[in-house]
Amino acid sequence: MGVNASSCCENREGQVPAEVVGAVRYSEEKEDKDDLESFPSQNSHLSQHTVWPSFGSEHDLPIVIPRRSSRRSKHSSLSSELEMVVASMSSDLPMVQRAITFQVEEALARGIPVASTLRDFGYLWKTSPLELEEDSRTNLWSKAQPVRSFDVFFSHTWRTPGRRKVLSLLFQYGGRTVGVNLFVFVTLVVLLSARGMLPMVELTWPVNAVGFKASCPFTPWAYLTGTLTTLISLFMSPYCICTRCSSKAFLDVVSIHQTDKTMKQRGVYGLGGFLSISQEMRVLWSAPYLTRLWCVFELAAFRKANPSRPLNLKPLFVESQVLLLMLTSGLCCGAYIAVRTGHGIIVLANLAMAPFLILAHTNRKFMREEKQLTESLENFDVKDAECHLEADRAFVSLAIASWYGSEEAFNEYVRGPLRRELLAASGLDLPMSYALLIAVSPFCMAIDVVVSMIVAGAPVDAVLAAFISLGLGVTLFWSMFCVKVMWSLCSRWSSPGATRVSDLSVSLLIFLITILLMAAGSGAVNYLMSVSLVGAMVVGVLSAVFTCAAYGCVQHFSVTDVR
Repeated sequence: MGVNASSCCENREGQVPAEVVGAVRYSEEKEDKDDLESFPSQNSHLSQHTVWPSFGSEHDLPIVIPRRSSRRSKHSSLSSELEMVVASMSSDLPMVQRAITFQVEEALARGIPVASTLRDFGYLWKTSPLELEEDSRTNLWSKAQPVRSFDVFFSHTWRTPGRRKVLSLLFQYGGRTVGVNLFVFVTLVVLLSARGMLPMVELTWPVNAVGFKASCPFTPWAYLTGTLTTLISLFMSPYCICTRCSSKAFLDVVSIHQTDKTMKQRGVYGLGGFLSISQEMRVLWSAPYLTRLWCVFELAAFRKANPSRPLNLKPLFVESQVLLLMLTSGLCCGAYIAVRTGHGIIVLANLAMAPFLILAHTNRKFMREEKQLTESLENFDVKDAECHLEADRAFVSLAIASWYGSEEAFNEYVRGPLRRELLAASGLDLPMSYALLIAVSPFCMAIDVVVSMIVAGAPVDAVLAAFISLGLGVTLFWSMFCVKVMWSLCSRWSSPGATRVSDLSVSLLIFLITILLMAAGSGAVNYLMSVSLVGAMVVGVLSAVFTCAAYGCVQHFSVTDVR
C-alpha cells in the first residue's frame, strides 16, 4: 500500500498516536545500548514511566512514555506531543500491541472482489485517495464488504501509475476468461467458414502439402476473430464473472477508511492482523516499491505471520511487454497475410517481421527494471525506505525488531532467503500462459489456411499435415519458442550500450537471431509438409518438445482467473 499507508497519517500531524510512544523509546534505548535482542520482560527494571497493558496474552509488550531529557535525539521533537497523547489515551488499548502480535480487529476487516477492482477501467487503482475529493474518499469505504479472511492481499505503492497495475491484474486474473472465449468463438467461426456460411473475399493462399498443390480460396476469419477476441476478452474479463465468486482482496483504498481519522488510524495499525488472515500476498512490484517503508512493513509482517503461505512477486513490466508482443504479433500476421495472399513471395512475406526490431529494442528497456529489482533486493536496507512521519518509522522499526530481532537481521533476511524466495516464485520470466496469448494470431492464421484447404477439397492427409506442421508445429509451438529466445536475450543483454549505435546494434542482433530461428523452422516445415504426413508429424512433435523444454514444461503454465 506504500504511500497510502503513510499518507493516512498526513492529515493528523501534531496528533501522534499513543502507540508510537513505545516505538520512540524503544528506538532511543536501542541507540544507547547498541544492541536490540528482544523486548524487555515485564519483570525487568525499566522505570516508573513504563506502562504495561494487559491483553490476556503472553506476548504483552511495554508502552514506554519517553522521559524528558537534555540529550537530543532524532525523536526528541515528538516527546512533548507523545506525552500529551499518552496521557489522554491512557485508558485505551494500544494499537501497537495488536499490530505486532497480529491481533485482528474483525469489525474493520473488509474486502472487495478482485473483479470489482478492475471494472470501470480500474479506476480504484488509478488515483491515490489523497488526490480525491472528500465525498469520493468517503464513498470508497462502502465498496468493500465485511470478510473473515482475505484470499489475496495486494501490496503496492501509489507512486506507480495505476494503469500499469490494472493491466498486470487483467493478465493475471483474466487468462481463463480469454481462453474460454477464444475456444468458443474461433471454433464457431471455423465451422461456419468451412461450411461456406461466412462471406468470402477474393484472396488465395498457395499450398503445397503431401502432393496437394493449389491456390486455395482464403478468408482470414479465424485470424480476425482470434486477435480481436483475445484483446476484447482480456479487457472485459472483470465483467465475465459474478463478483460473489471472485476472490476477496485487501485493497488499501477501500479496506481502510479514508476520511474518519480514528478508523483510518485503527486500519493502518491493524495491517499486521489483516496480513495474518490473508491466504496470499501479491506484490505488484515497480521500481519505487522497496523505497516505501509501509511496503517493507507489509513484506515483513506477512512472512512472519504466514511462514508457509504464498508470497508472490509480480513485476509490472512483464505484462506491459506481453501486451506489446501480442499487438506486434497481430500486426505482423496481418502484414504477412497481405503479402502472402497478394504475391506469394515468402522472402518478402518474412519482412513482415520487421516490427519485431522495434519491439526487441523496447523490451530491452523494460528488462532493465528486472535488474533494478534484483539489485534492490541484494542491496536492501530498511533505513533507506521513506515515509512521511518519523512516528511511522518508529512504529515500523519497533515491529521489525520485534519479529526479526533487529533491523540489520531483517536486512540480511531480505537480501538472502527472502530474495531467493521472491525471485524463484516471481513472474520475471515469460510464463507459457502468456506465450500462448502471443501465439494466438499466428495460430489462428494457420487455422484459416487449413480451412481454405478444406474448402478447396484437399485430401485428409494434406489437411492433417498442414494442421500439425504449419498450425501446431510452426505458428504455435515454434513461434512460442522464438519469443522465449527473444525474451531471454533481451533480459541478458538489457544493459544500454556505450553509444546509441552500439545500443541499437544489440537490438538488431536479437532481432536477427529471432528472425533466423523463425525462418529456419518455417523452411523446415514447408519442406517436410510437402513430402509426407510423417515428416509433418515429426516437425510438430519436435517443436512441442523444444518449446516445453524452454518453458520448463508445465511448471510455468499457470493461468489464474478472477475466481
